[in-house]
Amino acid sequence: MSLLYDYHVPDKYYLHKVDRLLHNGTQSASRHPELFRSVSDEFWLWLLTQGVRVDRRVRELLPCMPEESTQLQANGLSGDRAMQDGLLVYRLFKTIFEGLAGDLGSCQAILDFGCGWGRITRFFLRDIDPSKVWGVDHYDKAIEVCTQTNSWHNFRRIRPFPPMDFPDSTFDLIFAYSVFSHLSEAAQRGWLVEFARVLRPGGVLIATTWDRELIVRCAELRAQPPDLPSFQTHLPTMFKDTERWLAAYDNGEFCFDTSRDSYGDVSSYLGETCIPRQYVHEHWGQHLDVVDFIDDRTVCPQNVIVATQPNRQATAGVRLRARNQERTT
Repeated sequence: MSLLYDYHVPDKYYLHKVDRLLHNGTQSASRHPELFRSVSDEFWLWLLTQGVRVDRRVRELLPCMPEESTQLQANGLSGDRAMQDGLLVYRLFKTIFEGLAGDLGSCQAILDFGCGWGRITRFFLRDIDPSKVWGVDHYDKAIEVCTQTNSWHNFRRIRPFPPMDFPDSTFDLIFAYSVFSHLSEAAQRGWLVEFARVLRPGGVLIATTWDRELIVRCAELRAQPPDLPSFQTHLPTMFKDTERWLAAYDNGEFCFDTSRDSYGDVSSYLGETCIPRQYVHEHWGQHLDVVDFIDDRTVCPQNVIVATQPNRQATAGVRLRARNQERTT
C-alpha cells in the first residue's frame, strides 16, 4: 500500500531564503524583477502567498491579496488555492509564448486582457520590468482592486467593446484567461480585430474558452440540481435545448447563451460561450495565424487557443524578392 503526501516546506527555510535574496540584492527594497528572476516556481508561489502574510519585507516588495469575497466572485477560488491555480495558468502561458517567440523577458509589453483582480498578472513580476505589463478590464471594481493591491503593474479600465487606448503594434503577448468563454460573438469578433491591431509582428495571443462539455454539464445540473456557489447558480438556465446546442457545436458554430437573471443589463455581450475548433480556424484565422487549439483537460480546464500575428513586413519582403527574381529570370 502506497501513501501520497502533500509535501510542505516549513516557513523558516523560505524565510532564510528571503534573507539571502534581500542581502544579495543591490537594494533591499528593489522593485526590479532581477531580484526574483532566479527563484523557483515553488518559492515564487510561497512569496506571493505565505511570504506576503508573514514577512513585512516581502509585503513591501510584492502585491497583496484583495478581500476574500472579491476573489471568490471571479471564479469561486480564493487564497492559496486561487494562487496555485494562477501559477498553473502563468506557467502554461509562459511556456507557450517562449516556445513560439523566445524569452519572455525580452517582451516590450504584455497585456492581461480581462485581468479581474490581477491574480495572474502578478506572476509576471518575476520575468519582466513591471512597467511593461498591463492589465485591462471593463469592470470598475476590478481595476480599483488591482490598483489598490498591485502598485507595480499598469491597470486601465476599458469599454466592453473596442478600441483600446494603445498604439498599433504595442504588445508581444496578449493573454485572456476565461474571458472568451463568456463573450458574445459580436464582442469576440470586435476584440479579435483590435488584438490584430495592437499585437506586434510575431506577437502571440493566448485565449481560453469552454468546450462542448459545458453544454452537457448544464443539462446535468438541471437534472439533479445541487447547491451551487453564487457564481454558478445561472448554469442550469443555460443551453436549455441540449441536443440543438450540441449539434451546433459539432457543426462548427459559435455557441453563446446568457441569462438576464445572472447578468442583468450586460447580458447582450456576456454569458457562457463554447467555441469549436472549426469556428476558430475559419474566423480567428481571418485576423491572425491560428497555430494551436488545445482541447486536453490535463493541460487546462478550458480549451486553449493560440494565435500569432504574422510578421507581415518580413512576409512582404520575401514576396518582393520573389517577384524581383522572377523579373530577372
